[in-house]
Amino acid sequence: MKHWIRAGVVLALLAWSAAGGLAWYELRRERPEDPRIEEARREAAMLRDRLEVVSADTVALAGATERGFEGLAAALEARAAADGAGVRDLASRLASLEGELARLSRAEAERAERLAAALRDLPAVAAEVVLEPVPVEEPVEVALAPEPEVAVEPAVQPTAEPTAEPAAGRSFLAFKLPSQEQGFEGRRTYEVLADLSRVGFDAKSTLHDFTGTSSRVRGSVQVDLARPADGISGSIEIDASSLSTSNEARDEAMFEHLGVEHHPRIVFTPTGFSVGALDAAERTVEGSVRGRLSVHGVEREIEMQVRGHLDEARRLVIEGEMPLALPDYEVEVPSKLGLISMEKDVRVWIHLRARAKLGESQP
Repeated sequence: MKHWIRAGVVLALLAWSAAGGLAWYELRRERPEDPRIEEARREAAMLRDRLEVVSADTVALAGATERGFEGLAAALEARAAADGAGVRDLASRLASLEGELARLSRAEAERAERLAAALRDLPAVAAEVVLEPVPVEEPVEVALAPEPEVAVEPAVQPTAEPTAEPAAGRSFLAFKLPSQEQGFEGRRTYEVLADLSRVGFDAKSTLHDFTGTSSRVRGSVQVDLARPADGISGSIEIDASSLSTSNEARDEAMFEHLGVEHHPRIVFTPTGFSVGALDAAERTVEGSVRGRLSVHGVEREIEMQVRGHLDEARRLVIEGEMPLALPDYEVEVPSKLGLISMEKDVRVWIHLRARAKLGESQP
């Protein structure tokens, strides 16, 4: 009996030593990254995103300025052409009036000559006339031939043809930059910014809790943030092999259980949205998004509580979380020697930043 007791104690010590050694090995292989490096990467990614927006705005500004000056030049040319036509019309009318005045002058000169000749012949005619009393009669009015009337047309101000001038109260350089069009209302396509996005899960095990994360996220969603219940579409994809728990051995086991060789992508396809709270003035919305989640080649309907808002750089920020049971997706729950095991339920979370497509027309 004593031998059996001693053997049991030895086996227990060996098992305890093995568990301790395995735990020490697992801890030794942890590769925590300096948080300052992650923060520097994030700041660099945000700066790159802002530079891309500034670049797009600069290109749009150059194009709008060029179009504005081209429109102004065209308007000035049209006004000059209209003014020139008016001047030519006025000159034609003045020439016509000058011709009419010359004709009237000649007519007056001829009439004056006839009157002068009549006055010169008047003494000779009077000498030959014998004056006799003549009964007084009513005076006889002698009607002179009326002068020809000249119809003078009033001067008409030349009317310029309509020109493509800027609308009243609006400058010829009035326009909106692409980044200024990214409002809260209106259906838009928001493309995920991978460098500023993270997805992951929090898991519990008998040794310690750990987190797996990935920034290799891509995809887009189409939604009107002011009316998300009207419809949401698109898809978000994650490279399964990009998930990292900062432990090589654990990552290798995770990839094996996820079957990344045959199922390299984790895909979420949204199908609907239920609004919980919405504030268009503050540009925030909360609610639950419904859709299909594909993991390990198995697709299930899920619902996740999310929060969304537009940040100071007009990026759409989406945060959310939900529980996920690994057996629902036929994923084997990791366990080592029965000593270190992982719980079957994990907490999945997302932190996405997305940018609306610049210059996208809205219905």
